[in-house]
Amino acid sequence: MPGTPLRFLPCGSNGGTARSRLRWTNWIDAAAVCDEARSLNAGGTEAKYRACIAHKHTDEPEKVKAAILDTFDGWMAPDADGAYVVFAGKAYLPTVSIGSDEIVSYAWDGGQVDDDEAVNELVCSYVSSLHDYNTVQCDPWRDEDDIAARGRILSANFEPGVPSHAQVRYLAKRKMARANATNRGTITTNIAGRAVRGERYINLRIEEAGAVFFDGVAEITGLSRSLSGGVTFQWVEFDPNVDAWTPATEEGEPASVGSRIAPPALETPEITEIAFSYDGSSGYIELDIDGPVRDDLTWFAHWRVAGASVWGPDLSYPDTDPGSPVAMRVGPVTLDTEIEIEVAYQVGDGRISNWSPLESISTSTTSSPPSDPADFSAADGTGSATVTWRNPVSINFGYVKLYRATSSDFGTASQVGSDISGGLGAIVTITDTLTAGTYHYWIRAYSTGGTPGDLIGPDSAVVS
Repeated sequence: MPGTPLRFLPCGSNGGTARSRLRWTNWIDAAAVCDEARSLNAGGTEAKYRACIAHKHTDEPEKVKAAILDTFDGWMAPDADGAYVVFAGKAYLPTVSIGSDEIVSYAWDGGQVDDDEAVNELVCSYVSSLHDYNTVQCDPWRDEDDIAARGRILSANFEPGVPSHAQVRYLAKRKMARANATNRGTITTNIAGRAVRGERYINLRIEEAGAVFFDGVAEITGLSRSLSGGVTFQWVEFDPNVDAWTPATEEGEPASVGSRIAPPALETPEITEIAFSYDGSSGYIELDIDGPVRDDLTWFAHWRVAGASVWGPDLSYPDTDPGSPVAMRVGPVTLDTEIEIEVAYQVGDGRISNWSPLESISTSTTSSPPSDPADFSAADGTGSATVTWRNPVSINFGYVKLYRATSSDFGTASQVGSDISGGLGAIVTITDTLTAGTYHYWIRAYSTGGTPGDLIGPDSAVVS
């Protein structure tokens, strides 16, 4: 089944990468890029990079690794400490610069790429679930301007193991930009140039005798040690437009499925009701959601504290009340703050809807009842009754009121003394001095905001 490509990169011996030599934070960042949403022309989104790779255990690990890297425009190399770093296909701002102080020698090629190396048409193939997971062709990726300029089509096959036509064309755009880069070459550096190890993109400036041949962002496509003590690396000019993507004009059409028609656009869900609930220890957001009526939906929600720049994880939640609207309970969430929340759904073919319009709600516990007191009892005594309980343990506990009556009807009861506070979970003992008789007691806990909890009791005591 398709999945995040980095899950499948071989680790271990025989050509794999030892897990102890991975720069884990970098790998986590690359996996996050793979999971980013890419908009679809038919509506909704899909993960930017997924893999659908099949191989035999006897296949060479390096070939398997290369096939997986192809699925996410991956780049993998050791850094200066020998730990392996990996980058998914997405530009980042370079932090390393190479110029005259580091360059020992260079070879620079500028201008149009020769016909024997250029490509202006990539015949794109992908693994299609609509064709019983066979490899099928979609619209090719073409550079019409280059075809017109050369007067010929320079075609190549492109068949990464990916599960959608949108992804293979997204990858084809990146692959062609790299193949046809106007500037490219080879650089040999001194020791200071070792800083490029583990970097996919660098700032590169090549100048000689006052003439600047290149000054911009370069992508490193190969690297080795040099006799000068530095490194020798191959590079191509990076196209800053490669990350831009317009589904309506660039996604193209998938392989034909006979009489089947393109799937309809997914409607955007909407949160119609939102409420906060507190069970004495954890808080939850209760949602009613207006969405499509179909039996292949998986619902997701994510939330964040209001004002935060990053959403929490996209987690799946069940529909707690089958039918319409969808009912969802999200949490536990952060208490005593303002929470922002959105929902989305995935359909059976893997497409994901847009996120719903943002909703927000307070998770203040002061207006929620506390948990109930425990171990409530009233004990007989001479000249007095002894009432005991354990305070609630919920963080919003404020105080307890003790009530007494000469009958078991709470309607005749009155409060004993003033409000009784104390620590969370503390045992409270009250001695109530009375004349002889039978007395009935109740207690009720209140939140810090004065919201009452359940009435506990009655329990009776006989005073002699």
